[in-house]
Amino acid sequence: MKTAHLLAAVLPILAVLAFAPAVPVLSPFLCLVAVMAVGTLWIRALIREPLTPVARLGLSVVAGLVSLPMTALVLYVVGVRIEGRGLALGLAIVAVALGAYVIVARPSIVGSPHPGHWVGPEEHPGTTKTRRLSTTAAVGVPALLALVIGGTATVVYQRLPHPAEPGYTSLALAGWAAGIARPVAIPPAGLEVPLEVSSAGEPGQTAALQVQIGRRPAGPGLPVAISPGTRPLRVHVPAPADGCLHSIRISLGAASTVFYGRGPFPARILTRRGPVAC
Repeated sequence: MKTAHLLAAVLPILAVLAFAPAVPVLSPFLCLVAVMAVGTLWIRALIREPLTPVARLGLSVVAGLVSLPMTALVLYVVGVRIEGRGLALGLAIVAVALGAYVIVARPSIVGSPHPGHWVGPEEHPGTTKTRRLSTTAAVGVPALLALVIGGTATVVYQRLPHPAEPGYTSLALAGWAAGIARPVAIPPAGLEVPLEVSSAGEPGQTAALQVQIGRRPAGPGLPVAISPGTRPLRVHVPAPADGCLHSIRISLGAASTVFYGRGPFPARILTRRGPVAC
């Protein structure tokens, strides 16, 4: 297929992908065809030697797939939202540029090599040399594309402005409490629970360390200074007033952690009509 015919076929496909609603089976197929066509244009623009059908197919797939992240990177750099329409239009620009280069600067390139280079019972003059060149191209072109595009992407990403990561304060169970996997039996004297508080990217502050059993606070909050870094804490969890299962929520400002526990008393709650089971 001539380059002009290939452009005439791939540009309407990219226009459909850019402006038409996505169709579950048809759209992926059209995308695959477009990627293969762009990859073929890359091969015609970069490789002068004839290739076997297998080598040409493999290189077209690699070059076409590499064109997708390259186009997405360019869209990101110029501030265009990365979505299907933008990628399709970007691939259309790549296809037009490659096609124009092939038609103007490489007018002697054709779609496929002469069969005499590859098939037949006898070796033809120059076949071994051409095969070596094809093998070198099959390995070298994908490696060169990956190196150039990957290196460019890395350099561009490093030079782009990177906003500071948002600060955080987290609270987690530590020590023996980190292994809690089932409701904990809380003795009458209560339970000492080890904690770990971590903070980064936020100024030092003071927050209330609060224990909540079920929906009720277990006492007044204890003020705790929060500073950057990680530090251990311990909090006293009193025994619930009954033996029912309760959620034990420990909070420090907006950060919190939770586990479940039962008190040492019978699993009954008091009502106006007397004690009933939980």
